[in-house]
Amino acid sequence: TEEIQIFLRQGFVLPNADDVFYSNPTDAGRFMNHSNAPTCGPDGTLRDIQTGEELTMDYSFHGNPEWYQSICQKYSVLTERQVAQNLRNESSNII
Repeated sequence: TEEIQIFLRQGFVLPNADDVFYSNPTDAGRFMNHSNAPTCGPDGTLRDIQTGEELTMDYSFHGNPEWYQSICQKYSVLTERQVAQNLRNESSNII
C-alpha cells in the first residue's frame, strides 16, 4: 500500500487529458510543491527564479476526474485539487 501511495503522490492528471494518469517516479517534478502563489506553471516558470528559491506550482489546475478521486480515496491519498483546497482553507483561517 505504501508503494501505491507514493506512486499516486508523484503523479497527476492533466486538465485536458483526464483519462490518463501521469507518473514518473524518477522525474525531478516529484519535488514540485503546491503554492497559491506559484513560481511555475504547466509551461515553465512564471517569472525569474532566484537562486535557492523553491519551485512551486498551483495544483488546482490539474484534472480531477471521478476515477482518480476514487483511487486516491481508496489509498488515503489527497488529489492535487484537495491539496490546493486544503492550503487555501488554511490560508484563509490565518488572521
